Amino acid sequence: MKNLPAILISIVGIVALVGIMVLLLPRQQLPEKAAVGQGIAVANPVAEVNADDSNPTDATLEKTYEGTITLLAIDDFNNTNNSRTAVMLDTGKEWIELKNPDLKTIKPGSKVRLTGIMNNGKIDVSDYELLQSRHVPGPEFHLGDYPVLVIMGEYGNLPFDTGFTADFVNRLIFGDMPSAVDYYDEVSYQKTHLTGEFHGIYYLGDSAPEGETCWHRESAMKQALMDAAADDVDYQQYKGFVFVLPVTYGCGLSYSLLGPFESNTPDGVVLHSEVTLNVYGNPDLNYWGFVATHELGHSLGTPHSNYANCGQAYFGDDLFQCQNWEYGNVYSTMGLGYWLHFTANFKNQLAWLDDENMITAESGGLFMLSPLETQGGIKQLLVPWGFASDFPFTNLDGESNGGEFGNYSFEYRQPSGYDLDEYWPLPPEFKKYGVFVTFRSMFLNPPADWMAWAWTTDNLVGTHQPDGSYWPQKDAVLSAGEGYHDNQIGMSLNVLSTDPEGALVEIVRDPSLCRRDFPIIRLVSKFPAGAVVSGIPVTYLFSLRNADSPECLASGYDISVEGLTGWQYILSPTTNVEPGHEMQFSVTTSSPAQSSVGNYSFNVSVKNQNHFRYDTHISSSYIIRLPGGASPFFDKRPMVAR
Repeated sequence: MKNLPAILISIVGIVALVGIMVLLLPRQQLPEKAAVGQGIAVANPVAEVNADDSNPTDATLEKTYEGTITLLAIDDFNNTNNSRTAVMLDTGKEWIELKNPDLKTIKPGSKVRLTGIMNNGKIDVSDYELLQSRHVPGPEFHLGDYPVLVIMGEYGNLPFDTGFTADFVNRLIFGDMPSAVDYYDEVSYQKTHLTGEFHGIYYLGDSAPEGETCWHRESAMKQALMDAAADDVDYQQYKGFVFVLPVTYGCGLSYSLLGPFESNTPDGVVLHSEVTLNVYGNPDLNYWGFVATHELGHSLGTPHSNYANCGQAYFGDDLFQCQNWEYGNVYSTMGLGYWLHFTANFKNQLAWLDDENMITAESGGLFMLSPLETQGGIKQLLVPWGFASDFPFTNLDGESNGGEFGNYSFEYRQPSGYDLDEYWPLPPEFKKYGVFVTFRSMFLNPPADWMAWAWTTDNLVGTHQPDGSYWPQKDAVLSAGEGYHDNQIGMSLNVLSTDPEGALVEIVRDPSLCRRDFPIIRLVSKFPAGAVVSGIPVTYLFSLRNADSPECLASGYDISVEGLTGWQYILSPTTNVEPGHEMQFSVTTSSPAQSSVGNYSFNVSVKNQNHFRYDTHISSSYIIRLPGGASPFFDKRPMVAR
């Protein structure tokens, strides 16, 4: 995953409705008027233990491990240091987290043989062998009837808190509104219908298992629960498993396989999704309904719905300067919204939208958006943003799959069904209904047999000038007469009218708006042109072109060199460059005396001073020869007469 320049903020809590929001977002002073609703008080000291600190056993010798690569979405709402997407090796007996997986080549779903050292409870992978490449199914897996098995078990020394009964959990998943079954019927437009049954509570023994890491214990507990239920169920009959256990040693409050994978059951290998709910505290239906629908969303293949926090700037001025607030979309169950609808981005990803429900505006025009909560009409209006090599909101390394392509996504919401205030009463200053703007990025050219459909990103965009308040999301909704613009691509959205039946919006592609682009650099010449004796200075002359559109202001550029230790690099001063214009600059370098014969490379990087994500680099060579001799790379083949 990329090292993002922005700080990834992912803080979630469970003290009250407001307490959850306080911990999910950066820790700042919460306005009193935001304190609304009744939540659940919890006491869960064991959940504060970080999984990486739980009795690690470090080995000094490499070992070999075999299993299937799986992706795990971990949500610890009490200790968000544990909230992350982890890559796991499923050995058939347990899950082991991988420290440095290369998902460019080790694809989820593949069976592999890994070599590595167990370090702090994780495998530090040094080498691997692909044993079998597995095709991971796409959204078709969860469409139609989706049979889910819910099994619940406890230990004598680890019982459920009072109120977490079989009736409560059965009601939570399979009951009447609100329930997970009813929720997914509505938000999927009846395209994903949860069926299935509940079994338990099973008594799993007097003492919960122990192990070297939390994942050893979690794996043992789930295996014990599956074995206990084996006589009552046929695991081959289900597409989804939901394990309900008392909260334990800090692997995460709840976690899910990100999409379907194959794993062992008492009835053989089964292709299935998987959710583990580690429950505790007060069995509040609204809160645990949020947790259940959130985790089931992960198991279908969706990551989090986040928020793009741009501080005092507009997202449309320079999206690369914005921060990614994990869980920050308070209007979606895949963010922080209790029972609220998925965004149009994720409904698209999960194939809940048909072609007639989506439209792409390559140019301007008028469009009627129908409410996201109802069936029929246009639910998603997409405007292409373009390609960039380093989106700040990517989940995985975009460069490994041809980069990422971005789209604006516009949707319209009205008070209906699960989007009513009944389960998620936001403070009154939060506008909940109107036109929402989100930003979607997705892999441009994913490899074959790879679960790219599960890696669409989803960021709510602030549409009003930020006022520096704690809750920038409160101004994310556009009402009639309001609009949004992006100077980078020359696009404006105007909301012309709204009513319960739909929103009439206008897209304007304005060529007069500034559109920024990556600077272009090329090597013009170098002197001396060929190989030199070590220590001789060589001057490289480069040209720099500002590729922004003519409507942009001039930009200054920072120039830097990444080279070898002990070498000298001298840069000429630079000035501002007008859009469409070029300037030249030089780099003079020399090797240390007595350096060995060879070809030595260095990188020259150019970065926009005010919009630092617009950068590029070029590599150049310094070739050292022997004194009085030719270049070490001179072609010494004999000449042939022709």
